[in-house]
Amino acid sequence: MMSFTSDAAIMFGLSLVSMILCAGLLVSWRALGGVRHALIWSGAFGLAAVQWAIIGGYNSFLPETAPTFIGSTWAGGAVSILLFMGFRERIGAPRRWALLVGIMAATAVLVGVTYWLGQAHYALAVPQFVRALFLPLAALTLVGRERRSSGTEIMAIIVLLGFAIFSAVVGFFRLTDCGCETNAGRAVLLTGLPVLFMGTGIVIVLLLAGDLARQLRIAARTDPLTKALNRRGFEEDCADALRRRGRAQAASIVLIDLDHFKRINDLFGHGCGDDVLRAVAACVRRHLRGDHLFGRMGGEEFALMLGRTDIHAARALAEQIRRALRDLAILPDGGRVTASFGIAAMGADGDLSAAIAHADKAMYDAKSLGRDRVCIHEGGDAAQPVRLAFAQRG
Repeated sequence: MMSFTSDAAIMFGLSLVSMILCAGLLVSWRALGGVRHALIWSGAFGLAAVQWAIIGGYNSFLPETAPTFIGSTWAGGAVSILLFMGFRERIGAPRRWALLVGIMAATAVLVGVTYWLGQAHYALAVPQFVRALFLPLAALTLVGRERRSSGTEIMAIIVLLGFAIFSAVVGFFRLTDCGCETNAGRAVLLTGLPVLFMGTGIVIVLLLAGDLARQLRIAARTDPLTKALNRRGFEEDCADALRRRGRAQAASIVLIDLDHFKRINDLFGHGCGDDVLRAVAACVRRHLRGDHLFGRMGGEEFALMLGRTDIHAARALAEQIRRALRDLAILPDGGRVTASFGIAAMGADGDLSAAIAHADKAMYDAKSLGRDRVCIHEGGDAAQPVRLAFAQRG
């Protein structure tokens, strides 16, 4: 006859939560374009659902057999390893599948050996110590390197470290075979385990939601063809960079407009035109530093904001890019891709619109002087007369 205990109710509850998380993460995997870490996390919670169901079963109506004990105990460690693998996949870290699968296999062997030796408390300690090892390693992947950790990532770090510490304490008591089977020990275990396990699932879902929101923000600010910033993204990033720079720090705006681009589309088709735009964007990127901003303003026009670069250094860089564009072998008839460049220094007031207007005027003067050249606007402010200097072609 079935005996349904409170322990079994908690285990079946965890199994149900795990199944919901598994399904939700599977949906996220599809929604995010097949990102592998969502699929790995879905697998981890799917395995956890089976684990909790088995434990709930032999706490109520199933006999505890060697296969069910070893399988459910091993699964506790395997879930932690899969979670860690998902966190590594999320940041694009090198995959160590063979090593991690080997650790899973070693965990299964260790659990089986200790159980057959009659040391079940040692076997129960194994997944706790595996969790105590791999969850902090997962938390390390959330520590900001190229960017500051988000609030959700900080919350995830706290939850993962808290779960790891809890598991280490439980593992110690399992190892010493004391405390866990007392009423107080069971109360702590059956309270802390569900809270921390569900907390881990919640922060993982929040991380995926944050990733999706970040992807949408990037898509809204990025030109899909060239992967450069679009006008909106370029102007926002320029405004942010100008807020951070000191007034004495030089900065320059460069506008690039491809020459006779309509003719390329008319002669070779829009597919060739798209190839040219992609090739030009890749060529420009190869000449930029980390603090340079690059955007496509529309059509065949691109823009650069060069931080810590005065107008003369900007002209030298523009000349390098101009010569590199002429060397692109992209047109079917072997013709050259050329561009006209306009450059303006950013004023001390940080007026981006004025600097772009000056660079735009210089660019159109480059067009009127015969194209395929660099012109600079040397006036610092809009009120000063515009004077253009022609940079001779190399």
